[in-house]
Amino acid sequence: MYITAKKELFNKKTEDGLAILSQDEEKMFILNKTASMLWDLCQSKARVGIDDITSEIKKQYSVRDEDLRDCIDEIMFLIKKNPELFEFHKN
Repeated sequence: MYITAKKELFNKKTEDGLAILSQDEEKMFILNKTASMLWDLCQSKARVGIDDITSEIKKQYSVRDEDLRDCIDEIMFLIKKNPELFEFHKN
C-alpha cells in the first residue's frame, strides 16, 4: 500500500503549516506542520509508503522508537479522515 496527495489541489505555505484549496475553490484545508510534512512528502514522490513516512518522522522530529508506532497510527488516521487530500493505492 502506498499513499499519494491529490493532484488537483493548490497549496500555499503559511507560518504554521500549509493552506490547501480545492480546484473549484469551494474547500480549504489548513494543515499544521506535521500534516504539512506528510503532504510535502506525498507530493514529492510518486509512491509514499509507511517506511517513507517513518523515515521522514525520524529525520524531522525527535521521536523515540517506542513512540513511533503511535505517530504512524495518528498519521494513518489523518490520511483516512481526509480523502479529499490523500489517496490510498494498493501495491
